[in-house]
Amino acid sequence: MELLQQILDLVPIILSLVGKAMSSFKNFDIDDLLAAVRSSSDKVRACAEGMMDNIIVVTHQTTQNIHNIMQQTEDEVGELRGKIEEILHHQKSFQLTLDSISGKNNLLSFLMEWLSKFFQACYMYRLTPQEPGEREEEKSPKQCPPVCEPATPVTPRQLLRLMNVHHLGALDDEHHIIRRGHSMNSDAISHAASMFQTSQVQQLLHSPKSGVVLVNGCTDRSQHTKISPITYVCATLTQALRRSPDRNVVLVFFCGKHSTSNDDLMGPQGLMRSLVAHLVLTLVQNAYISDSAPIQFSFLQRDFEELSFKDICQLFYRLVELVPKGITLHCVVDGISYYEKPVWRGDYDLMMECFDSIITNEAMGVIFKLLLTSPTTSRWLPSLMPHQRVSLRNLRRKGTTDPEIYLQAAFENTAMQQD
Repeated sequence: MELLQQILDLVPIILSLVGKAMSSFKNFDIDDLLAAVRSSSDKVRACAEGMMDNIIVVTHQTTQNIHNIMQQTEDEVGELRGKIEEILHHQKSFQLTLDSISGKNNLLSFLMEWLSKFFQACYMYRLTPQEPGEREEEKSPKQCPPVCEPATPVTPRQLLRLMNVHHLGALDDEHHIIRRGHSMNSDAISHAASMFQTSQVQQLLHSPKSGVVLVNGCTDRSQHTKISPITYVCATLTQALRRSPDRNVVLVFFCGKHSTSNDDLMGPQGLMRSLVAHLVLTLVQNAYISDSAPIQFSFLQRDFEELSFKDICQLFYRLVELVPKGITLHCVVDGISYYEKPVWRGDYDLMMECFDSIITNEAMGVIFKLLLTSPTTSRWLPSLMPHQRVSLRNLRRKGTTDPEIYLQAAFENTAMQQD
């Protein structure tokens, strides 16, 4: 009852407040008020549409400007590309001109040298006493010396392009093999490294004469891998020879690393191309030859872009001749048995004939030492003598496992023998 009484007391107060609020709108018509609201709404809509139109116009202008800038940039890039291509074209033309001048200079030198010898020979022929009946014939060209075929000048750069061999390929193979060797069985490495203790390898490494040694690992053909313990030992040997203070040149090729059908260096041809390319690089790096001076090859034809395998072998022989006298050229070919396949028999024999001609040529200034290895047994080198063969079948050693220790001991023993 008390609550009801309070509510009844508040009713007059609420009615009074509502009356005062309504008095503010007593002079307004509801239609006028709605018309004012509608008018304001139309103005807001018109303003919004105007702002949208302005935004659309500005956006279109910005997009058009961006498109113009992109088109201009594309035109400038195309112009720059054209200028770069023009510069490269001029550079190529300039290089061709230099090569042409170099070839002409060499040809001119050859012609001058030949003409000098020609006139000297003809002059000497005129001074030679002759029978009266022969004097009428002394002007005949048949009496002059025969004309020799001119030699073909080839620069080291051209040779490298012809061989098409990556300049770091051999070193990459060597480093990869060294890393793989760290996970090999220590007894197997010790077995392979024991070849350095044999008299044949000792003689090859330290003799002042050229020579060849074949090391047969004699492992089971069904168990050996492309990177064998002998491969790791050969990589260690080539690294030790490069660190040696002696004046030497080191060439190496790992046949097992290049024995798949998709490898461009597979087979005897790839082997010889690799040796030629790395010998050229070594000759240039040691300043034995200039990288731009042409080398004369009498056996090459003018169209030497396509070389036969015989040409490549002759290139190798000629490059070995360019190694200065007193330098030792170590050539290590690991896994030679990988290339003893009937399809390569002709190239294999030609390659071995090239090596043999270098080793047996006593007039050759360089000391050429060829180390051939096989993880199993080589079957195509029956002509090698016992002092040129090593079999690891019964040479297993225990204790020392580091091939570098074997190398150090081998070098020290030989040094003591020489002293």
